[in-house]
Amino acid sequence: EAVGHVRAGRGPAFLECQSIRLRSHSTTARETRSRAELAELRARCPIQRHAASLIEAGLLDAAQFATLQLEATAAAAQAVAHAEASPYPSAQEVLQHVV
Repeated sequence: EAVGHVRAGRGPAFLECQSIRLRSHSTTARETRSRAELAELRARCPIQRHAASLIEAGLLDAAQFATLQLEATAAAAQAVAHAEASPYPSAQEVLQHVV
């Protein structure tokens, strides 16, 4: 719907995506949620739910999904490595590309 709105020239669209943190805030933080609560949150994962519906419809199999997960993990690791290897921007650049 949002893509159709924008492509029809009716202006920009805003898409709000909310997520839930499934891990502690840091490796030193103690998890305050119960295992049952975390299991319930994981069961509501939109990626897992969508993959399950695609598998059920015969549009994806478990091996393909595993491959997609590996590819996504590798792409994320590559992006993190690139970011960590990149220099910090200068103070003059801080507001560039901010509208």
